Amino acid sequence: MTGEPQATDPETLQRPDIRPDPVLPPPFGQAASLGGMVVLFIMMVLGLMLVGGVAQFTMGFAANAMLTEALVVLAPIVYLLRRQRPASALRLQEPPGAISLSWALLGVLSLAVLVAEFSYWSDQVFPMPEAIKAAYLEAVTAHSLPELMLLLVAAGLTPGVCEEVAFRGFFQRIGIQRFGRHGGIALAAGLFAVMHLDPWHLVALYAIGTYLGYLFAWTENLWIPMAAHAVNNAASVFLLYVAPEASLSQMSEAPPRWLVPVSLAAFLLALQRLRRSARPADSAAANESPPIL
Repeated sequence: MTGEPQATDPETLQRPDIRPDPVLPPPFGQAASLGGMVVLFIMMVLGLMLVGGVAQFTMGFAANAMLTEALVVLAPIVYLLRRQRPASALRLQEPPGAISLSWALLGVLSLAVLVAEFSYWSDQVFPMPEAIKAAYLEAVTAHSLPELMLLLVAAGLTPGVCEEVAFRGFFQRIGIQRFGRHGGIALAAGLFAVMHLDPWHLVALYAIGTYLGYLFAWTENLWIPMAAHAVNNAASVFLLYVAPEASLSQMSEAPPRWLVPVSLAAFLLALQRLRRSARPADSAAANESPPIL
């Protein structure tokens, strides 16, 4: 009857309507379910530890990095999306715009300087063991041009592609479906940081993951965070090659004082330009309130 009050589900009052992402297969496209993502992430971390541990001793750093990234990080996502159109599902159907790409690369290189400054001070409180520092430098330092090319692919291009497909193209979109734009980016950045199994650089990795997450959200093009991730990693390898005097002690040195404010200004400018160039639909979505959990 018209005057009779309608029965209302309390859950409906508390939770805004969240539409499943149509390009993600069930159960990953369902906003109410994160179980599949959690299981997949745990399996991914265990795979990195087991496969990577064995490959490290039998194949060396470069081969180990490419093998584990391809088999443990990328392959499960490709399998889950095997019935979709991968390019469309992962937002790879359009080439990146030159302007957005340029600002994204400026932003990630500026952020790398700020992260190095933060890492210097955090190392004073929570220092990385000297043996681990030495092993890291040995793994990513090239001693010849062919070795440099191999490391640029293994430490730069390969994780740039594989990890961005997994964490921004897949995990972040699942998180956005459940927690909203900012919550989804924060979730994917946290998983990205934990996946590296590096407690000494956890905050730095989270900061980089957050920046890459907003790059994807603003541009809606996975090529851009892929490129930024690859350039960030490759820059470290290249600098160690051209400056062989970079020693164990220099790894813990702060950047030059003048470089920090310049990098901060460049980073903020890049963020402002990237945010302004976001698509209108993205700008509207960014203002939506996240779901009430």
